[in-house]
Amino acid sequence: MKIEATTKMTYEVYKKYSSFNLTKGKWYKNPVIFMPVLILLSLINIILQPENQTLIILLIILIVAEIAMIFLVNYAPKKYYKSVEKMFETPSNYTFFDDHIEIISGNPMVSGTSNCKYDLIYKVYEVKDCFYIYISTVQAYIIPKADITEGTAEQLRALLQSRVERKKYKVCYKG
Repeated sequence: MKIEATTKMTYEVYKKYSSFNLTKGKWYKNPVIFMPVLILLSLINIILQPENQTLIILLIILIVAEIAMIFLVNYAPKKYYKSVEKMFETPSNYTFFDDHIEIISGNPMVSGTSNCKYDLIYKVYEVKDCFYIYISTVQAYIIPKADITEGTAEQLRALLQSRVERKKYKVCYKG
């Protein structure tokens, strides 16, 4: 069985991936959510111990860190996307064979064909509208389900689940 997808990275797809990449689908790892809790706890401690200068310094550090996290989540992806937009504009073709994935890039700057055997995949995350196929801890092939041109998302899920170790395949949505 052969499954194909032709993807063109839009900003919306990249932003969702970038946000997902911070937490790998675990809401409790989200620093934008976690930091306000720490700020609130620090404020409570300052109220209870107003003479403790260390808590005030900690609170200032947490507020600066929260502002930095908000920047990373909201503005950094846009800045990065703009810097490589020409590379993202060119479609990439993915063909999923029984024993490997073939990736063909038509971008003149990085044109070529590469192959990835399934046993070399680091991890696969399936979210509601995409498959994120990580080939390392920081690099992934992003396959929007809507971009599958031959076969279906269900067939791709079945193929990936049959070729990738069970512990390496994570479904990160309900439905």
